[in-house]
Amino acid sequence: MDYLRIESIVSNVPKFLAHKGTQVGFNNNFYAVGDICRKAELDWDRPLNATPSSEFWQALFFSSLLEHKVSECSVVVGAPHSLVDVFSAEVPKGKFEISLPDGTIRLININDVTVISECAAHALAFTNQLGIHSLVLSVGFGTIELGAATSEGIIDKSLASINFGLHQAVPYFRNELRALGYDNPLIRDDQYFHWDKLLQRIIDNDEQLILNYNKKTWEAQDLLPAANKALSDYSQNLVKHVENYFKRFDTKMPVVVTGGGTRYVAVANELQNFFKKIKYNCQIANDDTSLISAAVGYQYVANELYGNKGIGIDIGNNSVVTLKK
Repeated sequence: MDYLRIESIVSNVPKFLAHKGTQVGFNNNFYAVGDICRKAELDWDRPLNATPSSEFWQALFFSSLLEHKVSECSVVVGAPHSLVDVFSAEVPKGKFEISLPDGTIRLININDVTVISECAAHALAFTNQLGIHSLVLSVGFGTIELGAATSEGIIDKSLASINFGLHQAVPYFRNELRALGYDNPLIRDDQYFHWDKLLQRIIDNDEQLILNYNKKTWEAQDLLPAANKALSDYSQNLVKHVENYFKRFDTKMPVVVTGGGTRYVAVANELQNFFKKIKYNCQIANDDTSLISAAVGYQYVANELYGNKGIGIDIGNNSVVTLKK
């Protein structure tokens, strides 16, 4: 399944840059989006759980839409289950002029917009596109999304959003680092993406990683016990939230765990152990499936509602994904 992916980072720039990469202009502002922000060493932004009213979200939205090279379309996007109504009122709709670095103007007419729950998108993807009838648990960076579907459609009572996404592992991680003596005041506790990136590098045993602070030095292997402890503590508390969900929705069906959180073995293992304990069949989606499952669900709904003019876009905290048509 072919798809387009853009990293969810944006920089508001005074004018278009000479660098190659995704750039868009609208409402008299210019934005660099994705990899170009890193290549050009820009001061970029990546707010957690951005909503469509923000210029950050809109820059990601229009950048992804332009990849489809259409002048007229209808769009399906997602939102945490608890925020569907908020997103529905804010997603851009109508006629827009989008400036490009080569001096051209792209005119796009967005005829209609539909917002569905992220959890519904995951469930539809596994049921209709991947052939698995199941309850899907997505461990996202901002939230945990749960939803189930059968061949007859979404099970409404199964849809839920839990505000305990992977960013909630950061406080545990910070406590472990402080216990080691690392407490750099230049990096805020709420710089979640910085700490998550550090966690990834430690778990991957990045030999280039060296932390210096207060005349002490740490390499990845020195930090691994702290990272593992933080992920274990987070996972145990995550399971408590998931356990409460299953007290409300107890229809027994296979479970698929997806989302970015599955790249951490400690998180995946803790969830698998929980489902084994309550006697549910559970499988962990592979990395590629975890990346695209929401986008697959949005595109499925877009095709159903709008036919050939329907476009599904997954605007996530880590990346924006849309399927090539």
